[in-house]
Amino acid sequence: MTGARGCDRGLAIPLLIAACLIVGPAPARAQPNEASHPIEVSFGGWWTASSPVDTLEADLKRPAGASLRLFAVDGELGAGVAFEPRFTVGLSRILDLEASAAFGRRDLRVRVTDDFEGAEDLTVSERLHEIGVAGAVVVHLRPRSPASRTLPFVIAGGGYFWEYHEGDTLSETGQQFFVGGGLKRAFRVSTDPRARINALGLRVEGRVVGRTAGAALDDRVHVLPAFGASFFMRF
Repeated sequence: MTGARGCDRGLAIPLLIAACLIVGPAPARAQPNEASHPIEVSFGGWWTASSPVDTLEADLKRPAGASLRLFAVDGELGAGVAFEPRFTVGLSRILDLEASAAFGRRDLRVRVTDDFEGAEDLTVSERLHEIGVAGAVVVHLRPRSPASRTLPFVIAGGGYFWEYHEGDTLSETGQQFFVGGGLKRAFRVSTDPRARINALGLRVEGRVVGRTAGAALDDRVHVLPAFGASFFMRF
């Protein structure tokens, strides 16, 4: 009898462990099709408002010390349009990092007025080609989930741009920074873990952009609005 009881005790411990493994809680599973660091690619266009440049005066200094104005020059950088591809990496459900490039054009118009000899006012214009690169931080105003269709966000960033004059005979370098916000609206969302594309949709946003240097005839910071729209794919 003693040997039987010892045998029962020896079997009880392995049986108890096996029962715990069978009836215990199952390991947590990730939600379907939810990447820890989702990648987003988008392509779209931008419109940027025009901005004036400082007035310049051509004055002739007289021996007596007084000056004589020969003519005055003022100008304007016209509204610009650009094509922008963008690459986004999600750091969390709230935070993304973005890198983008822009390829656009805008017109530089210069007016010559107040000619001393009474010549008619003259306007000269040329087409500028612009290339820009930028980086930004995107903060979602609600956590992203695999089934999210509408996602508002705010954005802030900065970068550099190069403006090439007509004929590519001269280039100017400038800096820009921006803050803004927008909305992503997914038209198609997939929760299938085998799907290659998790979401397709439209992104719209507005920004306040500050630009310095470049083809402007001054060193001031020019603040102007910009609006953009793009199609995105989330992987």
